[in-house]
Amino acid sequence: MIRLPNPITMVVRFRMDTALYEPAPPRRPGQLGRPRKKGARLPTLLTVAADPATLWTEHVVRHWYGEVKRHIQITSGTAVWFHSGMPVVPIRWVIVRDPLGRFKTQALLCTDLSASPIQILEWFIQR
Repeated sequence: MIRLPNPITMVVRFRMDTALYEPAPPRRPGQLGRPRKKGARLPTLLTVAADPATLWTEHVVRHWYGEVKRHIQITSGTAVWFHSGMPVVPIRWVIVRDPLGRFKTQALLCTDLSASPIQILEWFIQR
């Protein structure tokens, strides 16, 4: 994992079919070989969004694509994003869906794990 002296927080749209992973497990004492970069594979965000067991939180946001108030549902979690040859990136993902079905379900990622899902959504709306 890359550590910057002045961390940068990035919020962007995220593909719903991206491969996400758990963080790498800690090394056992005396374990040989290079350290793992990632843990077990997690379900895709498409799977999470379609799962009836997923817990959704309802919110009202302002200025969502020109509307004064928009009712949305969100769910969130953390994961590790890894691409071969690149450093591991810990992220917080947020899935946003419209209970009325007027816009397509979409995902956001944020590089600040401590940011709340609502804060991430508000940062994204400000773009």
